[in-house]
Amino acid sequence: MKQTNTKMKSKVKDKAAFLLLTGLIFFLLIQTQTSYQAESIFAESSTTTAFAVTKDNDIQYVSGYAISAAAEALIHVNGNWAEICLAYDWCTGLGTYNDPYEIKDLILDAGDKHGILIENTHEYFRIENCTFKKGSSYIATGIVLSFVGNGTILRNTFYNDGKGISIYRSSNIIVSNNIYRDNAYSILVKYSSYTTLVDNRHIGNQYAIYLDHSHNNIVTGNNCTDNKYAISLYDSNKNIVIGNNCMENDYYGIRLYRSDYNIISKNVCTGNKENNPSFFNDWCGIKLYSSRYNTVTENICTDSDYGIYLSGSFLGNPSSYNNVSMNTCMDNKYGIYLGSSSEYNIIEGNNCARNEEGISSSSRYNLIIGNICTDNDYGIDLSFSVYNDVVGNNCTNNHYNGINLSFTSNNNISGNICVDNGRHGIYLGLSDDTVVTRNICTGNRYGIYIYLGSYNDVFDNFLTENILGCLEDCGIESYIYNNTCVVDTTEDPVITTLTNGSSETQSTEDTMTTDSITTTLADGSSDTQSAEDTIATTSVNEVSDDQIAEYQLIAPILALIVISSVVVFQKQKRR
Repeated sequence: MKQTNTKMKSKVKDKAAFLLLTGLIFFLLIQTQTSYQAESIFAESSTTTAFAVTKDNDIQYVSGYAISAAAEALIHVNGNWAEICLAYDWCTGLGTYNDPYEIKDLILDAGDKHGILIENTHEYFRIENCTFKKGSSYIATGIVLSFVGNGTILRNTFYNDGKGISIYRSSNIIVSNNIYRDNAYSILVKYSSYTTLVDNRHIGNQYAIYLDHSHNNIVTGNNCTDNKYAISLYDSNKNIVIGNNCMENDYYGIRLYRSDYNIISKNVCTGNKENNPSFFNDWCGIKLYSSRYNTVTENICTDSDYGIYLSGSFLGNPSSYNNVSMNTCMDNKYGIYLGSSSEYNIIEGNNCARNEEGISSSSRYNLIIGNICTDNDYGIDLSFSVYNDVVGNNCTNNHYNGINLSFTSNNNISGNICVDNGRHGIYLGLSDDTVVTRNICTGNRYGIYIYLGSYNDVFDNFLTENILGCLEDCGIESYIYNNTCVVDTTEDPVITTLTNGSSETQSTEDTMTTDSITTTLADGSSDTQSAEDTIATTSVNEVSDDQIAEYQLIAPILALIVISSVVVFQKQKRR
């Protein structure tokens, strides 16, 4: 009976804990919904506001108070520009192109209200040389434009507001030469088009420029420094982001999220990374997530985790059909990175130097062509990748391998130049069904090295002056034929045509053996000799170096398996 009571008490405690947890989740959902509703900055009330205006050296100070608690802003224009300009001397103009309505030279201390709210008008207007400060609420905004057009916001200063400028369902707005400091958002553009954001300075904000469901806008000449996020496009298409400086922001310089057909060009994205690194980070110069048909060209991306990063959703929304070309990506962890679900992209003519990996891909169906990858740890690295074409790249003077393939299949490696790399020109580790052809590999340890791969086609390559040998095949059923190898660089160099002509499995000792290898000497005479007389076999130490590299790839997977086993064990133990 006592044991039964104990079990009943345990069940009651379990039910109580479950109800408490359910109540907490429900409370958090209500709070989140309330917070989301409260963040709406575009109220439809047209309540007017009274003003207390003083003047000092031609600068007017506005510290107005609301007639009712429903009033949204110190200055509220709701399609009634003419009425406002008749009532207040700080409003001038006629609302035409040549003589727009103008609000000028004000300092607005709005508290928890908006500074200026303008809505439901397409008359020409300008807001110039005003200062907006001390918004005490996250939703307080310096200037709100809602359902308006033909406005110019020029040479204003926004600091310590929830948002500097919010533009909602508006068009033909110019925002130029403003300064933003310590705001939640500097500029938020939502459901708007044909807006130009030019030559603004953003310092110390959470979001500098944020486009949300906004199309056909231009973002140019902006300086975004020391923000959390610099320029963000969310579900926004056909925009031009050109000539901006995004420097030393915490997370990224420019980010596209589900945004298509944009042009990202001639931007400088430098030092975009947080001072406190973590294991899971994606600090980027430029990032495309689940975005398609974008052109990313002539940008400079340096000193970040990722210079340019493409990735997508596992749920079927990849980053695809993007053109990433003529960019300079230097001093990053990855110069250009094609992550999961990035496919059918063209990576062309980029200069990737002094990165850990110049170009790295773990995706499929991409074309990597005509890039220069020098002085990296690895020039081009394909891991867990399939059906990619790596064509006509220059991978020179990298610390390890010029082109590195690990756990890949069905890739095409052709027409590349791999010179003076610390290990191998081209390395295939546990990679299958790869075509390696018409590459030039010079001055490496091995020109081409195959480790535990199968059914790889290696032909028509020119392999010269490699330290330990031209080609080492430790794979299974490789097809190696018609490769030219210079095995001696004396006054009479020995040029060997390497052809196995069969699909037999080869051991390390008889790698690249043929029934006979015809050798052409420099004086034109020929000789027939066995492969053992021409090409040195691999020593145990050399093979173990590459095995260590493979173990380093597998180690994290084994660690995750061990951790998962421990968690399961602990759960069973508690039961």
